[in-house]
Amino acid sequence: MSDIKEKLPQFKPDKGRTAKMFEFMQAEFSLQAGRFFFWSPVFFSLGIGLYFLLPIEPPMVIPIIMLVAAIALMSMVPEDRRSYQKLVLALCIFPVLGFSCAKFQTMRLDTVMLSKEIGPVMFNGRVEAIEMMEDDYDARIVFSNVSIENMGPETTPQKIRLRLRKDYGIAVGDRVEALGQLMPVSGPLLPGGFDFRRHLYFERIGAVGFIYSKVKILKRNEKTSFLQSVEKLRMNINQRVQERLSNESGAVLGALMTGQRGRIAEETKEDMRGAGLAHLLAISGLHLGLICGAVFFFSRLIMAAISNLALRYPIKKYAAILAIGAGLIYMLLAGMTVPTQRAMLMSAVVFFAIMIDRSPISLRLVVFASLFILIISPYSLLSASFQLSFAAVSVLVYFLCLCCEYM
Repeated sequence: MSDIKEKLPQFKPDKGRTAKMFEFMQAEFSLQAGRFFFWSPVFFSLGIGLYFLLPIEPPMVIPIIMLVAAIALMSMVPEDRRSYQKLVLALCIFPVLGFSCAKFQTMRLDTVMLSKEIGPVMFNGRVEAIEMMEDDYDARIVFSNVSIENMGPETTPQKIRLRLRKDYGIAVGDRVEALGQLMPVSGPLLPGGFDFRRHLYFERIGAVGFIYSKVKILKRNEKTSFLQSVEKLRMNINQRVQERLSNESGAVLGALMTGQRGRIAEETKEDMRGAGLAHLLAISGLHLGLICGAVFFFSRLIMAAISNLALRYPIKKYAAILAIGAGLIYMLLAGMTVPTQRAMLMSAVVFFAIMIDRSPISLRLVVFASLFILIISPYSLLSASFQLSFAAVSVLVYFLCLCCEYM
């Protein structure tokens, strides 16, 4: 029997498996030496994704405990093991920071969501935004500072979005009173589908519905914020375009100028999708690049034609400043969507690099823009516009960097 046991293979546990795993991770991290900044949005996004995957809302003490534990773990790493410090920073601290930012944004908004259908009910509120859906006045209106009949302030949504099918001459900034039907926002239509309720929560819209009639203007041009003034300007521009051009031409041009695509007919949208041009309706890098590039080129051309100015002053840097200003104005008029913010941030970094005589083509542009957007609005990580925009731009910039390296 003993001879048989000696001939059988002896299976011993691999005591160095953990050590080999750390050696492998250390080797992989060493290959990324000097590139940690490029990976920071990825690790930051892990925490944001973890927060939105949770089935319940975690208490605020959870991210605080996680952050304290991550900092304590990093402090325990010896100073001569800098690669391990970066490993802890990447796998612990950055995801915890992303988790905390997502939690903080949710707490900061604290949107009151309507739980059951109410109406018909009288309400009053200030018109914050008007989006025309059809030419015969089918408008989608967002109201803020809402007061609803027989509802207390603690149960009243901050904003509501209602449909109105008759022109009562209301404008952005007016305080109106009307009879409406309020309904709770629906959830996803299928498992894993787009969550309308969560999306409108982060837009601070707690109820949807429609207006019956009896729209009464209580006060014209109530004091508005800067962004509401910009919204009023967007609406005026869209109306002027519609007045001077035919229906579809005006609708498409208005969408390109102000980002409001509600008036474009479904047939036109289908034709643009079939032609592969639907992306032109989303204000992003192409549009903002054309605006900033045109302003930069022509302003520099005009200043170069003035000899005293061109010989004495850095007109290239002045043109870059004008291009940034033009991009900011266009971003405000286009509605400040995530692709527009991303394009504006990257354009600003490009022109800032020109102003300080540095190369503007770098992946740091993409990293800076993505980190900035994720910090101020972590929920944007879940949007298709964020994911597709940064995926496309990352590939383009990386391709340009390779071309510049081998030229």
